[in-house]
Amino acid sequence: MVSIVTVLPEPGQQLQATARTILGQSLSQWEWLIVGDQSSLAPVRAELANGNSSALRIRILDASTKNAVAARNAGARATRAPFVIFLESGDLLEPSALEKMLWFLISFPEYAFVATHVVASTTRHDWITTGFMSRASFSKINFAEAPPCSSGNIHRGWELR
Repeated sequence: MVSIVTVLPEPGQQLQATARTILGQSLSQWEWLIVGDQSSLAPVRAELANGNSSALRIRILDASTKNAVAARNAGARATRAPFVIFLESGDLLEPSALEKMLWFLISFPEYAFVATHVVASTTRHDWITTGFMSRASFSKINFAEAPPCSSGNIHRGWELR
């Protein structure tokens, strides 16, 4: 039902944290595409070879590019599910997030995407409340650097394909 696309600039503990939140989802009908170049994917392949039971739902896609936008587009083209979520390495989800967002999009087909409030993983754990509901400022917000923090793990929403 859901394809999760993660562009991987480099592996590490952030990817492991993201993997734990994906593996812990209440919705089990997902596939996870990890997209990157050969140098960033080698450690991921080795870790998945260690017998992860969910490895059949995890696909590794070599994009042969350091350009994150090109890698994200390659991942989106390779998805098999009707719904796509983009998660960055280090992004975390509540255990029922995929299930609730999918339920909303199926229940309200007039909506093309859904997003959530965000807790940015800065030292202050900022609660970011601006978003789609902020009509006046939505088109001016850079969600990759959402206020009030300049960095952090930000859930970027869904796209309906």
